[in-house]
Amino acid sequence: MRSAIAVVFSLALISVCCARRPAYVTVPQKQFRSAEPVALPLEPQDRDRLLEFFSHGGNRYARGEVADDAAREHRRALDALADARNLSVQTNRPVRDFCDMAVSLCGQTALFHKRRVVQQVVDARDDRPPFPAPLAVSDGHYWWIFRHSHGVLTGIVIVHEVERQTAGETP
Repeated sequence: MRSAIAVVFSLALISVCCARRPAYVTVPQKQFRSAEPVALPLEPQDRDRLLEFFSHGGNRYARGEVADDAAREHRRALDALADARNLSVQTNRPVRDFCDMAVSLCGQTALFHKRRVVQQVVDARDDRPPFPAPLAVSDGHYWWIFRHSHGVLTGIVIVHEVERQTAGETP
């Protein structure tokens, strides 16, 4: 009995002491983000600019194109963002998954399924934190940072996911 209690206590202690990544997104330097926030619904020229950003691997200054493994889903997501019917978002209740907030958008693309939403976005270009807080969701390679107002997605910036290290981590 004592050994079982000791094991449970040890596991609880380990889970508390394990380092967890903070739930925030940092907007990187200009090179690794799409152009300034693009208004939603997307216009054709904005869609083309975002597709070009993806084709250069999220590096605006890259000389050549690189393969985009998620090109099909990126196109589907951008097509969905061009339709105003897909821009509704429910921010009036706490949820973890982006698709619980953006049901219409997630019905058009699988890119954001089972992806956690993050509302802590650090952007050094902002004088103060934006209100309401942006909604950021990762597709595994890029962070899609949405601005919203009154239950509608109103703008987007896409940034290349930059791996950050916390104290004690090794590369």
